[in-house]
Amino acid sequence: MNPALASTTIRFLVLLFVIKITTVTAASKETTPLKCQNGGISNGNRCNCPTFTEGTMCQNFKDMIDIGTTYEAKLSAELTVNHPYSDKLEDITSTEYKDFVSQYDELIKTLLEGYNGKSEYTLQSGTNGEVRVSNTITLLIPYSQTVEVKDQYEEMHRKVQAAITSNQCKTRALCIRSSSTNVVNSPPSKYERCSEQISADYLQFYKPYVSGSDLACVTSCAPGTPGFLDCNSGNCQIRGSEGPQCFCPRTDLYLYTYSKCQGAVSIAAMYGGVGASIGVLVIVGIVLGVFLYRKKFYN
Repeated sequence: MNPALASTTIRFLVLLFVIKITTVTAASKETTPLKCQNGGISNGNRCNCPTFTEGTMCQNFKDMIDIGTTYEAKLSAELTVNHPYSDKLEDITSTEYKDFVSQYDELIKTLLEGYNGKSEYTLQSGTNGEVRVSNTITLLIPYSQTVEVKDQYEEMHRKVQAAITSNQCKTRALCIRSSSTNVVNSPPSKYERCSEQISADYLQFYKPYVSGSDLACVTSCAPGTPGFLDCNSGNCQIRGSEGPQCFCPRTDLYLYTYSKCQGAVSIAAMYGGVGASIGVLVIVGIVLGVFLYRKKFYN
């Protein structure tokens, strides 16, 4: 074959081979889906992980999930106050509206004093021509290690109702003629807050923990929390349905006599010791065999 023709043929075959490899690789990338773990969902290029996992494949469980320091509990309150309703109150630029809002804000401030609360409200005409105010009152309730938010909310609700009742009209100042209050959202427990963030399959490995007033959902792998699993030189991780475990370093070089990565024994030293022991036994066996043989021979 002509050398030039042979060279051209070889180049063509190499080019075909490269094109085939590239095509197979590209097809493999297109057809092989990203395998997300622990409830993660692949969008083709990356995994969208649930709030309690992290990592490129959602393979790692977070040791701590921060919830926050307060819960916004709401209640509705319909208050009729001793102020005549007029169309001017519908104009937020009018002097009448501004004067009323100034007085009403002061009234609400008095009712919610000490509860870190706020109110959003709308004005409308009451049945007797007085102003009826529809309020949505928000109470910011701090988390506590010992008291549930729901219990705190119920106590606050009772005290706000008592404050409203005690403000029934006895003077000419802006005051409450009649009222009604209702619960808008009943606060969930600390465990329920964790269940909002964590899949039911893994919720058993988490528990609520309050530090100061900061609520978090933690596993036994979170340092500084009750029940912390101290793995010493190892790493505490949750693996599937087995829960928190200690994963010890350099298991290719060491064996650990305890589950929390304690009592490291060098594999090389152990095998060397076993080998030396076997060697001693072999030598002792040989010496004993020679001794018995000589004794039998001379006898």
